[in-house]
Amino acid sequence: MWEKWEKEDRQKSSEPPIAERIETSLRKIEEGNIEGWINLVYHLSVNQETGELHEWPSDIRDTHAWKTSDDQTQRRIVEASRNFILNHSLEDDEWFGKGSYSWEVNAIYLAVRLIAEDTEIVNSIPDNIWTKLVPYMVDCPSTDDRKSRCALFELAYQKAPEAAKSYLLRLIDSENERLENIHFINHLKDCWNSNLTSSILNKINSVSLKPGSFRNIVEFLIDIGVTEVEDIVIKQITQNNLEREMLTETVSLLLIYWSERHWSLIWNLFQNQPELAEAVLGNIAGSVMNEVRFMNNLSESHLGDIYSFMKERFPPAKDPNIEGAHKVEKREMLANLRNAVLTELANKGTREACDAIESLIKKLPEQRLSLVWRLKESQSNTLRKTWVPLTPSKIITLLQERNRRYVENEEQLLSVVIESLNRMQEDCKSSVERLWNYDGGGNRRKNFRPKDEESLSDGVERWIRDDLSISRGVIVNREVQLQRGQKTDIKINAVKLGDMSGDAKILTVVIEVKGCWNNEILTAMETQLYEKYMKENKIFCGLYLIGWYMCDKWDNSDSRKGKTPKMTLEELKRNLENQATNQLKEELGDIGIIKSFVLDLSL
Repeated sequence: MWEKWEKEDRQKSSEPPIAERIETSLRKIEEGNIEGWINLVYHLSVNQETGELHEWPSDIRDTHAWKTSDDQTQRRIVEASRNFILNHSLEDDEWFGKGSYSWEVNAIYLAVRLIAEDTEIVNSIPDNIWTKLVPYMVDCPSTDDRKSRCALFELAYQKAPEAAKSYLLRLIDSENERLENIHFINHLKDCWNSNLTSSILNKINSVSLKPGSFRNIVEFLIDIGVTEVEDIVIKQITQNNLEREMLTETVSLLLIYWSERHWSLIWNLFQNQPELAEAVLGNIAGSVMNEVRFMNNLSESHLGDIYSFMKERFPPAKDPNIEGAHKVEKREMLANLRNAVLTELANKGTREACDAIESLIKKLPEQRLSLVWRLKESQSNTLRKTWVPLTPSKIITLLQERNRRYVENEEQLLSVVIESLNRMQEDCKSSVERLWNYDGGGNRRKNFRPKDEESLSDGVERWIRDDLSISRGVIVNREVQLQRGQKTDIKINAVKLGDMSGDAKILTVVIEVKGCWNNEILTAMETQLYEKYMKENKIFCGLYLIGWYMCDKWDNSDSRKGKTPKMTLEELKRNLENQATNQLKEELGDIGIIKSFVLDLSL
């Protein structure tokens, strides 16, 4: 019979007209020829001008013939489908799950779909017939309409729940073997019910599932909120001796969806099995959705770890040379993912992201220049996300009082500190002797000797603490807090006023204080201020302060006087400025600033 229709199709006969054939088929059905439904479906589906059938429709109501039929004809077609369903002897289900559908299977499916939304007709069909119709509602010839497929499965489960579940599991098995994926299950998201979940959870514990099928089902269960699937994935990794392809898929799922909770397991696998790590990252690369999930679920520090790992395994120097239109291969996808991880890190706009990039700068010195720019970008994003605009009253204060300052970064804080030291320098013109030791009193004072470096550091600390105190109001938006580290270094923190959340960035400047007699006066800017304080403690602004005591009143018997460099005050200033702006600039790059300040304490 099917060969007869195929022959008619090849003949492309235009006589009699399609409308007449449809009417003839309907009359025969109404006269008792139930099997005429299959012929009717064919005539409804062909091209109305050429008579050719290129593909079966997903719904008869989408055909031109249906849309141009009057209401009475449409009602007759619906009634024909009901009679066919009630009286047709359904063929066995050998076709089920094979991906190939005969004319009869298509005709049965189209009949079910036509009447599925008519509650009166649905309820008029006995449950035993619905049980026989279940395979046509689970393995649908047409898969392009998610909503309709879901509605059919829901109806199948309503009328014959055990049969629907059985055929669902059977279709999973056949698709797993035939296609090695279970994409169809995504169509059932909106009609899923908890009674099916346990069966599917048992299915993904099965060793028979192919990697792609395992992934499809796990992601489906994640999508519908089944939390138990996480433990199953962990169990697969830790307890089963998985083949490499399945292990790659399983670890990929863990990295995409639960990376933070299981980072130690993931990172241990990456460190001990770098080839597995490469396969996992390659599995993620190229899928925009998976890349986004993977990066969104990682903390800043772990993004930094992933970038460092990918930089080592997929070095930029070995990236493919791309020119013009081309097929994107896996290595290019991995390079793109590596770069995207760093971009995501910089775009986080958090202090933790800045810390992670700073760690990368130390870990990857050969990439320092580009990472410095990324750090600047990250810092800008952090400031943008945490910035709180000045209130109108503070803006008025800044405009009215020129000595007031608004501080939002370390460089601005350093500038305010230097301004404060300039005020200290002016104050020292009349009170410098407080930083000297001497014998006698009044006009008989003699044997002037500089106080030690610790006393000098104490004096500088007291001045800055008082000069930049809240009561003085020099900084309108922050409170300055000073801490003493070792004997001569001063750490200045500026904390945003009124912010108790802990999220506001604390600005920090460190000052290293030396007396002019110190034998490291010309080297300690680098060896102590930069290497010891700034570099080790991730402080990006430093001030190298020298107390200059050289003068005739300095007691010649003080051995420290002879240790002072044989240069003038101006020569010392130039020497230190040169170190800060030239010698250390390459080390600091664009992420750090060092300034020098020579405090003239001569009598």
